[in-house]
Amino acid sequence: GGIVMELICKNVGMVNNADIKIDGITVIAGENDTGKSTISKLVYTLIKSSSKADVLRLYRLYKSKEIKDTLNDMIVSTRQKGEDFFIPNMISEEIIKEFLDIYLDNTYKRTEKQDIIEKIFISYFNREEIIISKSFFKDLKKQVIDLLEEDLDEINICKYKLINYIESVFKGDICNKYTEQETNIVLKESSKELLNIIINDNQLEEYHLNGDLALQDATLIESPIILHMFELIYNAQTILEKQDDFSFMFDRPYVSIHMKDLISKLRQKVQLDFIDESYRPVSKIIKGNMSYNSVENAFFFSKNSKDFNIMNTASGIKAFGILQMLLERGFLSKKNILILDEPEVNIHPKWQIEYARLLVELVEHYGFKILLTSHSPYFIEAIKIYGDKSSIKEDINFYLAEKQERNKTVNIVSVTNSLQKVFDQLTEPLETLEIDDIGDLND
Repeated sequence: GGIVMELICKNVGMVNNADIKIDGITVIAGENDTGKSTISKLVYTLIKSSSKADVLRLYRLYKSKEIKDTLNDMIVSTRQKGEDFFIPNMISEEIIKEFLDIYLDNTYKRTEKQDIIEKIFISYFNREEIIISKSFFKDLKKQVIDLLEEDLDEINICKYKLINYIESVFKGDICNKYTEQETNIVLKESSKELLNIIINDNQLEEYHLNGDLALQDATLIESPIILHMFELIYNAQTILEKQDDFSFMFDRPYVSIHMKDLISKLRQKVQLDFIDESYRPVSKIIKGNMSYNSVENAFFFSKNSKDFNIMNTASGIKAFGILQMLLERGFLSKKNILILDEPEVNIHPKWQIEYARLLVELVEHYGFKILLTSHSPYFIEAIKIYGDKSSIKEDINFYLAEKQERNKTVNIVSVTNSLQKVFDQLTEPLETLEIDDIGDLND
C-alpha cells in the first residue's frame, strides 16, 4: 500500500522494455539470463542514489577534493613558469575540514567566514619553510573561498552518486549491447514523474530529479553466502568512500556498494523501537535467533541456549536470519524497499514456501515494499496463494521476463492476471525431461 512507484525503462542491459509497478510485493519471474537481476540492481541504484540522506557527507568529500585539485593545479602551473616555489606538504585534511565547518555553520556571516579563512591561510602559509609569492597566496585564497561559497547543490550530488552507483553495481556497463538506441529510465510515484535519465554509450547525458522519493532506502540481497565474507567486505572500500592520500599502500580491495551496504546494516545495533516482542515470525520458523557480536566480530545463530557461528549453519538459516536482523535494526519499514535476487536458490522447497509466506506476512504487518526475482514455480505459486489470502492481495504484481529471439533482448511484461504463463515457461524443462525419459524407455 501507500505510494505506488512505477519504473519505466528501455534498453537497460539486455532488457528492451519494462514497465513495472512497485507496490507491496513485485515478483519478476523468468529463466536465467533474462535480465531479472538487471532490474533488481537498477531499482536499488535509483533509490540509493536519489536519497539525500548522505548529501552533506558527500558534499564535504567533493569540496575537499576540489580544494586539493585546485592547489595541485596551481603548483604545477607555478612551477612551469619557473617561479621560486616550495610547499612541504599539501593542505592537510584537518584544515580543509575546518574550512568546511566554517562555511556550513550558518551562525557566521559571509564576511566573517572570509575573515576566518584568511586568518587560517596566513597562519598556514607564513611558516618559514614555505616559499610562495604574494600573488600565489592571494589567488589560492580567492579560489578556495569561491569554491566554499558555492551553494550545496543536492541535485548535482545525487547525479554524481548515480554515476558512481552505476560504476559500482553495473561496473559501468548499463546500456543494451544489442541496440544503438539510448537508454531511458523513468521513475514515477503515483503517476508523478520524479526521475528521468538518458544514457548513451554508458555515459549519463541527461539527469532530471524532480523531488524527493517516498522510498528513502533500499537493501539488496543476492545471496546469504555474503555472511561468509562479511569481514572482508566490511573492511573493503567502495567507490563512494573517502580515500586516504596513501590508500594505495594498504591495498584495500574494492567491493560493490550494495554488498557493503548490507553488511554494514547487519552489524548495526538492534533498534528496540522497531521490535514488536509479541511478533517474532522469523524466530518461530528457524526456532532461534541470529545476531552480531561486536566483541567477537562474528555472526551467531542461537538455538536452545546454544550459540553457533554462522559459518556452521545452513544457507536457509542464514536467509531467514538476514531478514530477522534487518527487521530488528529498523531497515524494513514503510520508507524502505527490500530487493531479493532469486532468494529460493539457497532454500529447500519446503522452506521456500515458508519464506514466501513470511514475506507476505511481513509486508502485511509492516507495510514496506519488496521487489524479488525468481525462477522457482514453488516459490512464485506460494507468493500467489498466501498473497490471495492476505489484505495486500491488490498490492502484489507479477511480471515475466520474455526473451525476444529475433534480437536477443528481453521484454518484461505483466502477468498478474495470467500467471499460468510463468508456470508454463518454468516447468517446460521438466516436461522436456519427462518426454525424453519416455522416449528412452520406448527405444
